[in-house]
Order: sequence, then structure tokens, then C-alpha cells
Amino acid sequence: MLSIEGLTVAFGGLRAVDDFSLEIDRGIVLGLIGPNGAGKSTTINAITGFVRPTQGRISLAGKPLAGRSPQEILRAGLARTFQQAQLWAGMTVSQNLALPLEALGRSRASAHEVGEVAERLGIGDLLGLRPSALPFGRRRLVEIGRAIITKPAVVLLDEPGAGLTSAEKANLSRVMRDLAAADTSVLLVDHDMELVMNSCDQVVVLNAGRRLAAGLPKDIREDPAVIAAYLGTSQP
Repeated sequence: MLSIEGLTVAFGGLRAVDDFSLEIDRGIVLGLIGPNGAGKSTTINAITGFVRPTQGRISLAGKPLAGRSPQEILRAGLARTFQQAQLWAGMTVSQNLALPLEALGRSRASAHEVGEVAERLGIGDLLGLRPSALPFGRRRLVEIGRAIITKPAVVLLDEPGAGLTSAEKANLSRVMRDLAAADTSVLLVDHDMELVMNSCDQVVVLNAGRRLAAGLPKDIREDPAVIAAYLGTSQP
């Protein structure tokens, strides 16, 4: 599905990502974790065309993506969210959800498409509201809806659990599992270890731009190198 080989992103003399490789199979939730500054968001930015890789290969189902524009990558089947919700305050939830389809050349998104995504996320009753009227967790769901309305093969979520309540995190976990069950792969970057460990099929750990470990959540939680570099001793 999504293949990253030898990805390196350098800013001057700093290698934010250093020879990083990753495979994401169809229909799984994969967690990408690590300390602040480990290179997680830079990796997402490189995969989705917001940062140009210094070297390395990125491909989706064998189709090369490295160096292409964000819009071209969206068309190819990769969608994303951002650490800070990128919603248009002057538009309704419905209009925000429709934007990606219009950006891809559609004159308008159908009410059915918008409604279907909203119902899937449990925000069907919010379509006529503006984002500023919504609780923080609901705004996060609107942004996820805007990512998945294009029916991507892979959706990349950059810290979607930040600031959510326990109930909102449980709902987010359900949404990710539902996406995976419908064959949309999910790459989750988040510092909330309970969310990551309870939601992901596999976890990859970055440290100082390099891959430190990879495996099942239970194995990552018990890995001495990961504990020393990131998790500490008391984990859920």
C-alpha cells in the first residue's frame, strides 16, 4: 500500500528525518510515536507533499509520490489532518466537508456525500453550524471528515487526540477502527499512549529522525530502548 524507503529530510545541517523506511498495509491503523522533535510531523509533511524530501522514495500502490504537489498526492489517494484544525470559520460544517471535493475539480459535492461522511463520524446534526460553535473534539471530527470525504486509500492524522476528553478519544478510536475495517489505512501520530496502544495494529517509534523500533503495541510498550527514549516506566 504506502511504502516509504530511505526517507531523509534535511533543513540546512539538521536531518529532521534520517533514512527512515515504513510500510503501511491496507486496512490497518499504524501508530508513529516518539519524543518531541523526533521527526513525526516532518515525515507526514514529506509524505503529503508539504515538505520536499532530500532523498528517499515514497509510493502508494507502486505509484511514485515523492516531489509531487499536495493536490497531486491527494488525487493519488493520500489525505491528512493537521496538528491545528484547518477549518474555515466563515463556512458551515457542511461547506467545510465539501471543500476537498471542490478542490479536486468537482463543481460541488452532493448533499448525500457530505451527509454520509458526517453520519459516519457522528456529526450529522452539526452540518448547518459553523466550526466556532463546536466543542474542540467535534472540530477535530470535522477535519477528519474533510480528509476522508475524498475516499483516500490512506489517511494521515497528526495529533488528532490533543485536547480531547476521554469520551472523545474513545469515539476517535472507534472512527479509526471503522476506517480500517472499510480498507482505509490510518497513520496516527499522537502523544496519547492510551489512544495509540488501544487503537493501533502496529506501532513504529522515531527518535532523532531515525527508526528506533517497530512492532505490536504490547511489544513496543515493553521495549527497553523505547522506554528509555520515550515512554518512561508507567504506561497504560
